[in-house]
Amino acid sequence: ALHAAQTGLAGAAKPGDGWAFVTPCHWQVRTDHVTLSDPIGLELGEEESSALMALMAPWFAQDGMALHYEQPGRWLVSGALLAEVATASMDRVVQRDVRAWLPPEDAAGPLRRLHSEMQMLLYTHPLTDTREARGQPPVNAFWVHGSGALPAPLPASPPPQVVDALRGPALREDWAAWRSAWEALDAGPVAELAARAAQGQPVQITLCGERGALSWRSAPRSLGQKISSLFGRQRLPQLREQL
Repeated sequence: ALHAAQTGLAGAAKPGDGWAFVTPCHWQVRTDHVTLSDPIGLELGEEESSALMALMAPWFAQDGMALHYEQPGRWLVSGALLAEVATASMDRVVQRDVRAWLPPEDAAGPLRRLHSEMQMLLYTHPLTDTREARGQPPVNAFWVHGSGALPAPLPASPPPQVVDALRGPALREDWAAWRSAWEALDAGPVAELAARAAQGQPVQITLCGERGALSWRSAPRSLGQKISSLFGRQRLPQLREQL
């Protein structure tokens, strides 16, 4: 919802309206699991993505949801249902069994029905044949994530700077690249924040993981707080367990 408001979509800034992201994707269906492949591998272009969205939009509209094009690998969707339903992020489901992360049927029956309808629609569509002829995986599903509504009043703080350099290596379990990404963060954005904090400027940093998020804000500290912080710092393994 906040992203929709920041991009200036008509009506997006109204508190209480439901919004979410929609990512076109490929599900690998097996007898005992359904795996969501990394959408990056689809290599969707703008023309192909727009055609897919136009194909799927009437089906979403039947359930009171409107699709809005943003970029080839991600669209926006608005609708009252999305204000309340909880959805899992892409990072939780990529390369995993999607069945554990589908929203509960009692809260998101229309979304579950749409999943089945879109799988049948896309299975026999010429767009699927074209992609398979090129040796590309077909788009046979979608994933809704980031659902919610804007609070009232709207937040006055500037939008956060999101650095996702750790995401790709972590999902691929490429720990050498993950370590290199950390080193680049330490030398770049983290060093910049530390310098601003040393100058007395207010700064905040948030680390996000699968299970939670931790935030730290700079603030003037008394002598007693500085001394106690030397003995109360959490070690990295302790912090990692909270994420």
